[in-house]
Amino acid sequence: MSEVQPSAIVSTSNYGKITAIHIGTLLCEIVTIILNILLYRSWKYQKHYLKKECGAHIKAIVMFSIFCGLSSLPYQFLLLTYNNENCPILLLVVLALPRVFTVRFEICQYTSMALDRACATLSHPIYHKHIRTTSFKLSMGASLILSTVDSVLYLLHDQWDMTTKSCSLGSGASDISKNYSFAINMICLGVLIACSIFYIHDFFHTNRFSAQIAYKLAMLMLVSFALLFGVTNMISFAGRLTGIDFGSILGNYGDFLMQLNHVVVFFIFTCIVSPRKLNKITNVTISATSHNRNDGNSLTAQGRLPTAGSVRSATNTTTVAKSTTNTKVIATNSCI
Repeated sequence: MSEVQPSAIVSTSNYGKITAIHIGTLLCEIVTIILNILLYRSWKYQKHYLKKECGAHIKAIVMFSIFCGLSSLPYQFLLLTYNNENCPILLLVVLALPRVFTVRFEICQYTSMALDRACATLSHPIYHKHIRTTSFKLSMGASLILSTVDSVLYLLHDQWDMTTKSCSLGSGASDISKNYSFAINMICLGVLIACSIFYIHDFFHTNRFSAQIAYKLAMLMLVSFALLFGVTNMISFAGRLTGIDFGSILGNYGDFLMQLNHVVVFFIFTCIVSPRKLNKITNVTISATSHNRNDGNSLTAQGRLPTAGSVRSATNTTTVAKSTTNTKVIATNSCI
């Protein structure tokens, strides 16, 4: 009987196999790329509703969703090629590394947007004076740092010549990477849920009509992500408490739900940002701007001394009014 080489296989059981969830994930990735490109191109014509409040966070999340879909394709093709079993660790880590980076970056962006909304809720004047201008820059920097750390830890392996029992993202991760990822995910989920509650409360009590589109988009995007991202993480948390290892099952469903969230975000945009609502907001904004300009001009005129031009204009107006009155009198007498 031949000996099994140490570098051969970690597990040869039918742990993997392609299922409907893998096909659904691949379809969601393709749809994510197409829909978010269309959404990004639509901003070329109508994007004024994203110039206030957390508009920069929303645009960054939608634009980065395209990279999330693109980064998942090589990893998904590897999974289909190996029938989701006995994947070489080296090949799996190399192809899954971009997806690991984009997953962490997206989670951090949603968490940052939730923090941004919580700051605006707790202290709106301070937010607009000191926080709003730097919030987006800080979120991008924090997302980049945490994503880089996540990617570096994912590379920590001591058995590069072995194969894994499945081709999930978790199968290619080391123990330290799994523990770190779980801890960061739970922290982000807790912050996301807590801050979203504050923001939803603020949303239903605000009267800032011109910013309602961005407010609704942020609220629904946070709720959608918290639900879809929170499902697998809460199951993983329960599994750790009970000692049950869900293995690659959670990884497969987690990636599917993350991609599904991108599709949900597109339909959130199509439902909230309708042409009728955009035209209504545009008209309200234009009328408010004109009203403010008229008020400013009247206040300025009240604060100035009458000039020769203004006296001359007033005199001409009075003369025209008198001539109009005389014309009416003459017309009345002729009728009598």
